[in-house]
Amino acid sequence: MPYDDLLDENQIDNTPVDNSTIIQWWEARRGEYNKIVAFAGVPSMLIIGFIARSQLGIFIGLAIGFSLGFLLFYNIAYIGLWILEIIYYKLLGKLLSLDVKNLLFVLAVIASCLPFVGLVLGAFTIFGLY
Repeated sequence: MPYDDLLDENQIDNTPVDNSTIIQWWEARRGEYNKIVAFAGVPSMLIIGFIARSQLGIFIGLAIGFSLGFLLFYNIAYIGLWILEIIYYKLLGKLLSLDVKNLLFVLAVIASCLPFVGLVLGAFTIFGLY
């Protein structure tokens, strides 16, 4: 079942599927997910770098380390979305609806971007620029 659009409007039928079909739907969107999270992370790191450049050089390294940690963690957590659907399918014998899948995708994106906002706000607070 190919799905070309990020938040597609195609009807999902509930015919029997295997795990790879579920994984394929989620993994087809991972690239967009990574782009959105990077779009939040890179400007955050630039802002923190600008704030901290003359204040505390080690903070820049910590911010980059935290950002890489967040990116790794949220990509691992992204796997949880398709694991959740596989469990749902195994227990109830049907796929998540497209609306639920899209909602989970959007919530994952929002949850993944929030730590970067926190890092920027933390940098402003630490360096007294609030």
